[in-house]
Amino acid sequence: MATTPPPKVTIGIPTCNRGAMLERCLRMILSQTFRDLRVIVVDNASTDATPEIVASLHDARITYVRNTSNVGMTGNWNRCLDLAVESASPFIGLYFDDDRYAPTIVEREVRFLEEHADAGFVHTAMHYLHVAQGRYKPAVPYPSDRVITARELLDDLCFRRLYRINTPSVLIRREAVLKAGRFDLAFHICPDLDLWWRILDHSSMGYIAEPLVVQTVHSQQTSSSSEAIEKALTQRESLEAVQRALRRMREVMPDWDHDLHKRLVLRFFALEILKAGRSALLTPHRHMAGRACREALRLSPSTEIFLKAALLRLMDHPPGRLAARLATSMRNRWSHAGCRPPGFESMT
Repeated sequence: MATTPPPKVTIGIPTCNRGAMLERCLRMILSQTFRDLRVIVVDNASTDATPEIVASLHDARITYVRNTSNVGMTGNWNRCLDLAVESASPFIGLYFDDDRYAPTIVEREVRFLEEHADAGFVHTAMHYLHVAQGRYKPAVPYPSDRVITARELLDDLCFRRLYRINTPSVLIRREAVLKAGRFDLAFHICPDLDLWWRILDHSSMGYIAEPLVVQTVHSQQTSSSSEAIEKALTQRESLEAVQRALRRMREVMPDWDHDLHKRLVLRFFALEILKAGRSALLTPHRHMAGRACREALRLSPSTEIFLKAALLRLMDHPPGRLAARLATSMRNRWSHAGCRPPGFESMT
């Protein structure tokens, strides 16, 4: 008896207690122009109506899997990845229940990977949607489609302060996952970045310049504390992912100026941590600004970081907070509030 070949694409969707958002996401994925796909929903022990919502869609391409207990965010991502690998599809996606996907994203990404055999995974430009403020913010790191090596990505980070991998849009080759392994459970906020760097040990990264995802920023997102604290933690984990990649590069490229890149990486993340501290000034967790200053100076005790940290401490006083609020108000006023990015007009 002939066996049915696996679909070309398997998409895993981790979820927990976000049934309404999951339904919207599933409808977008099931409406893709690329039809040869399977969707695996991995429910991290939800207590809401998630099972009933998935069943109500009546689509044979959906497989619903429920964890008997909550295994944490990274554990649930690994469950999605394992099941997708077991499906034997050549391409694997990890999409998220609270994000919004253009109807052509899977088709565009599959075509890109088929045309660029050296790319282990591909991601696209995207927009952030701040739900409470109704503001869209673009995340378009490069102006055109391209293939990027680990060395080029690191040089962008060090010399152009350009570092972005838009995880909600990533489509991966199954063989790249088999080489790189699973998400590292030591990472609690951004295990994705560590895995992307490990895939880059063996291949390149594809990029599509058209924004095909809207990533939403909202109150139900996974976080152990405030948004400001999560931002700071994300930078520390992201730094650890890059430092691990640096150590691996040193082994295969001994003549490379490792020390220079190490200093520039620390400078980049010191500046990013100060940025997170500045954001904390307008939240109840204002004390994070001081912690950000100390962390940034620990990473990169340079004159530049010292001056920026001193300025941040000055802002942590009533006149500085007033100036920060005025700047934020003006930025929000002149942003395109309520406007949808091109290609997403029909998304609700």
